[in-house]
Amino acid sequence: MSGKKLTVDELKRIGWRIRAVRALTGLSQEQFATLIDVPIMTIKGWELGRALPRDDSLRRVTDSMAEQNICVSLDWILHAEGSGPFFLKGTRSSLVKKDERIDSIDADNTEVAIAFKTRQRKIGQNPIVATLHETSPNYRFFKGDIVGAILVSKNVALEINKEHHYKYWLVPLSSDEDRWIIREIFFDNNDIFMKSPGTSDISKFGGSLIGIIKMHYRSGVHT
Repeated sequence: MSGKKLTVDELKRIGWRIRAVRALTGLSQEQFATLIDVPIMTIKGWELGRALPRDDSLRRVTDSMAEQNICVSLDWILHAEGSGPFFLKGTRSSLVKKDERIDSIDADNTEVAIAFKTRQRKIGQNPIVATLHETSPNYRFFKGDIVGAILVSKNVALEINKEHHYKYWLVPLSSDEDRWIIREIFFDNNDIFMKSPGTSDISKFGGSLIGIIKMHYRSGVHT
């Protein structure tokens, strides 16, 4: 997380919100640390407000919560903006097997999707909420999951990468911008490349827009 230095009180509030998220899972600090793949002392430091989680660690928190059917946004954890964490309607708080069906969510009409798009448009962004058409190579995103992203041009993505180094991006499936998938992205000078799933093949990204993932939760049938 970049920007102004946070006060002690702000760090403590972030720690409280992380603790509140963990409480919803019913997991101990040790179990939560294992779930998101960080040391237990890191969890303790966050919850006590002694340390600020890195962007990639926060992403693991929100992704792991999505796997337990708990929706929580980075904006809420960091800034207390928007709705707090909640269970998705019709689901339960437990890890979902890949072949288990849970209630389907409409990417265009769910309250979370509408709120995400409204919030991003207010700050001048170009948001999209899409249902994924493929499971991602890292198995963090499954076919049928709902992903909210900020669409940017190739040049803007290149500039963003100089500071943030996001690994996985939302990209259109071929030339069809109504169907979206997750790909591991590499940047080389002024070009963007995608890694093909299950292989070491790299192809040049030829689309006009690419999405920075900001929201993710589970829906539909896992494949």
